[in-house]
Amino acid sequence: MAAKRVSALIAINGSLKEEADKARDQIAAVARQADFMDGFEKTWQPLTEPDNPHAPPKRQGDSKRVRVTAEEVLSQLQRVMTAKWDTSLTLDTGNVGSVADVRVDGEVLLRNVPVGHLLYLARELDKIGEIVTAIPVLANDKEWTADGTPAGIHRTARPVVQYSTDKEPYVLVLSPATAQHPQRDQVMTRDVQDGWYTTTAFSGALTFDRKARIIERVAKLQAAVKEAREEANTRQVEEQHEGDVIFGYLLS
Repeated sequence: MAAKRVSALIAINGSLKEEADKARDQIAAVARQADFMDGFEKTWQPLTEPDNPHAPPKRQGDSKRVRVTAEEVLSQLQRVMTAKWDTSLTLDTGNVGSVADVRVDGEVLLRNVPVGHLLYLARELDKIGEIVTAIPVLANDKEWTADGTPAGIHRTARPVVQYSTDKEPYVLVLSPATAQHPQRDQVMTRDVQDGWYTTTAFSGALTFDRKARIIERVAKLQAAVKEAREEANTRQVEEQHEGDVIFGYLLS
């Protein structure tokens, strides 16, 4: 049997399946048209011979030819589906044995990964990349430190001090007392410092370098998985045949 690369089979499998399914639907439409398989021939014969044997017949017959036979439908169905099934079986057989190592920076990270799982990993890494990209980074207008904080938490290296004030009442003399008028006073308030706030900000965001490093690693692994898939798909696989066997049983 001839051998083909898995990558070559992948390249043709999609269009072959689409064309085969379209042809199958057309064949199915014909199979449902019982009228296509019906025919007849109707002739007229006079009771007595005409006086003029060369004269056109008094009545005309009729006929209808069979447009397609059931055996022709089945033969077309076998031809269309056999090509599709054989290619699919060959591809699935190749995928069973198609494995490759995932290498990052020349080092093997994963060994003998099946091509189907490589496709799965590629989709999963896309999702991981989206999540990491969405994670916030520490604000660059502050100086951060991880000293004395739980894992994954940063705090501002220089706490912000903000003084607090309180309202203190005092008496404002509006006019001093005179012989004619008493002193006029008004109680007022003024702000006096009574303490201060010390604010330390905390954040569970990533540092810019940490986030950039993870994104870079995700991209490297995505590229490595893609290369591994391409390597796995270069494997040669023997052509497999099942269509003729299946229809040989069905139509026997």
